[in-house]
Amino acid sequence: MLDRSRKTLHLPAKPAAEPASKPAEQAAPAKPRISPEEQRAREAADQEAKRIRIAALAKDAEALKISLIDRYPHLFAVDPPRPLASGIHRVLAEQTGAPMPVLRLALAKLTRRNTYLAALGAGGPRYDINGRPSGMISPDDQQAAAEALQRRLVRSPQAMARRKERQTAAAAQS
Repeated sequence: MLDRSRKTLHLPAKPAAEPASKPAEQAAPAKPRISPEEQRAREAADQEAKRIRIAALAKDAEALKISLIDRYPHLFAVDPPRPLASGIHRVLAEQTGAPMPVLRLALAKLTRRNTYLAALGAGGPRYDINGRPSGMISPDDQQAAAEALQRRLVRSPQAMARRKERQTAAAAQS
């Protein structure tokens, strides 16, 4: 065998790695610190904006509730009220075109009344959008409605005293 030396290929050296401080500079800049007064002011503004949104939602829901009573008297304007079919909110959303939060609040105003809870607690059929029976009220729903109605009708003396204080305070402000 011949003893020849092999040629070696030499590549230029890679540049040295960047210092560790470089990635920190590329990160998002830190949020500026705000004073406690400014933080309180921002929170107060957020609370006020939330209060305004809720008030607008309640106003829209009240108007929708009146519209539902006028449009579907066979469901909402009967005494005692008829228990609504499960999932009726989807049908009402399609037919009225109302935003779901407004529709849910309007339905809550209609279905959380004592007369509705009493009708639900009595059992019987549920009614669809056309006023036709559509399933039965489950025993669990009957029990939940009866318990909710009972909690409303039989209140503790402390709760009744607080309610009376709020009513007198409101009357004094008027």
